[in-house]
Amino acid sequence: MRFLSKISCLLTLGVFIRSGEVRAQVSPFGSDPSRLRRVAGQEKPIKTVVIAVGHGVLLSPEHAQVVSGLWDQMKATHSFSEDGEIVPGLSGAPLTSDPDVIAAFYRYVAANQVSRALTISERCAVCKGSGVIYVYPDDIAKRISPTRTDCEYCEADGQVPVDVVYKLACAADKLPPRSKSPRQKKQEALESLAKSGNVEARLKLAEQFKSGAPLVTRDIDKASDAYAKLACEGVLEGLAGFLDIARSQDGKESPKEFLVALEAAVAALGRKESKYLGSVGADSSYLEQIRVRLLADKLTTSFAAKKLQKHHLDYRGLVNALEADERRAVEAVVVQWMKRGPSARFDMELLAKLIKAAQKSDSTAFAVLGAVTEQGLHDLPNPQAAHIFFSIAKHISRDPGFDGHIRRVSAHADIKVSEEILDEFSRISTADACPPTLIASILKIKNGK
Repeated sequence: MRFLSKISCLLTLGVFIRSGEVRAQVSPFGSDPSRLRRVAGQEKPIKTVVIAVGHGVLLSPEHAQVVSGLWDQMKATHSFSEDGEIVPGLSGAPLTSDPDVIAAFYRYVAANQVSRALTISERCAVCKGSGVIYVYPDDIAKRISPTRTDCEYCEADGQVPVDVVYKLACAADKLPPRSKSPRQKKQEALESLAKSGNVEARLKLAEQFKSGAPLVTRDIDKASDAYAKLACEGVLEGLAGFLDIARSQDGKESPKEFLVALEAAVAALGRKESKYLGSVGADSSYLEQIRVRLLADKLTTSFAAKKLQKHHLDYRGLVNALEADERRAVEAVVVQWMKRGPSARFDMELLAKLIKAAQKSDSTAFAVLGAVTEQGLHDLPNPQAAHIFFSIAKHISRDPGFDGHIRRVSAHADIKVSEEILDEFSRISTADACPPTLIASILKIKNGK
């Protein structure tokens, strides 16, 4: 009977035997606790815990605390991009509790391995948190009186440190619906503002069409049209934007002189020096100069008077608008010539009208005659006649701007002949009249050199 009593006590205490000694716990357990024995220098146990997150997922207090700590860590190293995603680095917006940001967090978890390692304390599985165990002597007769000793596994603490790796996971069915990204919202707001007539928004939208943007396909035609509408409403940035597009096409759609005139108009209206005016400077043909001046003046005056129309932003449309204006006879001749195209040559009909204008001692008419003869009436340039006509134009106007044209043709002209004819002009002409015979004789003169 006494033997049965000992067996019952042993079962109650949960006895097990290892290495010649007997150990027991007050509460028995099914697994062998000897494998949990902890000695100095032994690594801590490692556990992996998967925490499911997502839309509508409720977290335990413990898991909520872990996720909150991980979220705080990400705030210091990640940001919310314009595309509505969480990205490494702080180039985007700070991470907040905004629903769109939280939804992006779930997408980030679903696509990446997000984890956090923590060291926690757990109740010792050997001593059940008591910090002590009971050791029985080898003498079976004395085993009924165990020796109380410190638990070696937890070092009598009752708690053991455990490294836990918490891994976040988000199932596809727990991802919230994707909402519009910040970039999409900004683009819609910009387009809405532009539709309402806001000039700044319209300029920005035109720039997006010109250069392309993440949500806007590059479309030069739309950009050009947007800038043209702004220019016609008196917005100088619109005229400048239209110029940039026309210039980028390298004159494929517009003659060079139209681009230079547009540049000159933008510079004059903006009180800025034009980079392109040098192309129609003293070393350029006078024909180029006067054509550009007429075009630029028309653009400038129309814009300043808020009468600029879309057809003014086209070479032929602008020339037609010039023709409709009342102007000096010589300018009317130049405009008629321009209507025939940038590369058209002077013919006899235009020459007759030009001579008629020159008969009134018009310096511009003589300058155009100089440019025409420099170019050549019949494909044969006549620098001698050009030198004489330019000299007469300077004599009438007292404009030193003609010096460059005179120098350009002087290498192929007899200066003495030019001086003699200039003296003749001074003798027989008046302030508003010049004999047509003199003009005809100059046109017939042969090259001096």
